[in-house]
Amino acid sequence: MGAGIFTQAGTYAPTLGVLGAVVGLIAALADMSDTEALGHAISAAFVATLLGIFTGYVLWHPFANKLKRKSKQEVKVREVMIEGILSILEGQAPKVIEQKLLMYVSPSERSSIVIPEGEKGETNNG
Repeated sequence: MGAGIFTQAGTYAPTLGVLGAVVGLIAALADMSDTEALGHAISAAFVATLLGIFTGYVLWHPFANKLKRKSKQEVKVREVMIEGILSILEGQAPKVIEQKLLMYVSPSERSSIVIPEGEKGETNNG
């Protein structure tokens, strides 16, 4: 839900920047006799456009994408927790639970998980 807010902000920000430019240009063209004020008003109109586009694509959309990634990670962690808890409640063996939960981990991450020698379920007979 939080990502949706930033996605909408990223969608509307460029439009609001263009709207600011239009309003600024209308104000600039209202009195064209003062060329110095005309230049300032036109530059302010372009700054409004720049800020709208910048905030939309450089701030709001990346914030939304980051929140979406974090949300997916949280869902994955909760799924693993629920699977583990349900397996424990069903009375499954620890080794079965371990194998079941390792399926949620990518192969590259599995290799980095260190399981103590006594818990590997293997015996070393020298």
